Amino acid sequence: MTRPRRTARGAAGLTVGLLTLALPGCYLAHAAGGQLRVLLGRESIEAAVATGRFNDAWRAKLRLVLEARRYAAEVLGLDVGGAYADLFDTRGGPIAWNVSASPLDAFAPHLWWFPIVGAVPYLGYFDRAPAEAEAAALRARGLDALVLPVPAYSTLGWFDDPLFTGMLRLDEATLVEVVLHELAHRTIYVPGDADLNETLATFVGRQGALELFVARGGPDDPALAALRDDLADQALFRRAIDDLHERVWRVQAASGDRDAVLARKAEVIAAWRARFEREVRPELSGAGYDFVRDPRVSFDNAFLLMFRRYHGDLDLFEALFEQEGRDLPRTIRLLAALADDPDPRAALEARARRAAPHPPRGS
Repeated sequence: MTRPRRTARGAAGLTVGLLTLALPGCYLAHAAGGQLRVLLGRESIEAAVATGRFNDAWRAKLRLVLEARRYAAEVLGLDVGGAYADLFDTRGGPIAWNVSASPLDAFAPHLWWFPIVGAVPYLGYFDRAPAEAEAAALRARGLDALVLPVPAYSTLGWFDDPLFTGMLRLDEATLVEVVLHELAHRTIYVPGDADLNETLATFVGRQGALELFVARGGPDDPALAALRDDLADQALFRRAIDDLHERVWRVQAASGDRDAVLARKAEVIAAWRARFEREVRPELSGAGYDFVRDPRVSFDNAFLLMFRRYHGDLDLFEALFEQEGRDLPRTIRLLAALADDPDPRAALEARARRAAPHPPRGS
């Protein structure tokens, strides 16, 4: 499989800023110190299972991670290396915190620029306090700012990333999806296009998890049913967020006084929340979207851009998957090859527009 050249690799996905030696001053010290703690504090998953300090449910999940990495390497053709063979104890919490921002009245991600890496739309911090301080500084400058916990990240093959104990709180389906997501980052990276990288990894993580559970237990595997329910809920939520994005865009695109635009935007978001409770929530199978009711979640421009970053191009990858006969390993090989194109996004979009798909596997 074609691999991205090391010289082209910067930080992407949830790794932005964590490893780049070109970063200045205190941020470099924070990032380097956090990564060093991870590198020095790992133990093998096999050894961790053997200690007996984990309960049965967590030991089963540790074994599932080893199964997922084998499936990723042997079936999907992902670049696994030594990733997810080790464990790092985060004491049950997230490993890092991610900060992103946008103007209040435009869908334009705030960018940080660093030598080698170039422009990036978010920063990662190993501790919450500096992440919150960065977000506060951004808000003081008149921007929407978002701080999110990071359960996992990829160093894109520079190091063998471990499993973090906070991930063991995830259900089986989500755990496998996250592991495969991060291994997709390790395998394929398009410099300068965070949105494409994240949605590509989202697609590979979802489809790869579905196929792993079918291989493991057939169509009646309990994790498969849970994952399908979750993906159905995600599809409903994605349509709702796309609707909100369109409504907010129309408000922001209209000419007029800025204060009036922001007031109208707030009205649109409030009306959307009410409509979500009335029309979307009854269709959801689980309670994973209760945060919509939380007034602290603002659904501002930073949130909407973040969501688009992980979900905005899914239709593109679905189209490529269909053209490749719903053969995920072949689709991954295609994506790795297209990532080396001078304009990967244009190449992906052109390929997705092709009409004739490959025959499905087994035909």
